[in-house]
Amino acid sequence: MKQLTPELFYADDGHPFIVRPRDVDILKAAADASPTHSARLCTHPSSRDLLHEMIIVHTPQSYIPPHRQTAGKSESLCLLEGELHVAFFEEDDDLGNITQVVELRRTPQRPLYYRVNAPVWHAMQAITPYAVFLEITNGPFQTGDTEYAPWWRGDWEALRAQMSAWVDDYAGGWTAEEVL
Repeated sequence: MKQLTPELFYADDGHPFIVRPRDVDILKAAADASPTHSARLCTHPSSRDLLHEMIIVHTPQSYIPPHRQTAGKSESLCLLEGELHVAFFEEDDDLGNITQVVELRRTPQRPLYYRVNAPVWHAMQAITPYAVFLEITNGPFQTGDTEYAPWWRGDWEALRAQMSAWVDDYAGGWTAEEVL
């Protein structure tokens, strides 16, 4: 792995590129030291690639505000370790109402993967000390590909509480099929 910034790593040029547990440990240490409390390993060769595959680590202090990808982009996420909640929001309101929280957790009752094929507002929260996941999206990377919700006011604690309440009230006993 080559480190480009304190929280951004790229794959070495070797083929095949293999990610080992010690590589994930390096990402966890980088996330702990990062102001964003996250780190990523891009396994695609460059931002110009048509397919972007990233191993990402978030801690509970990670700040991923409500956002969506632009039209024509898809995103899939597969949890590798830990627990991650992903909130999805109403598309056509200005209030940021949560429509669903997907509890990604590596248990038989919970999903560990999601995919969105259209622009949809969503935010993420690591629940465990580390949430490690594989995110795949189509490239090439363009700065304007991510749009942040215009209704977002930056109250992260209120959003965390809202996500928790949604999970407690609605998703607590659902099966993976019902949550998705």
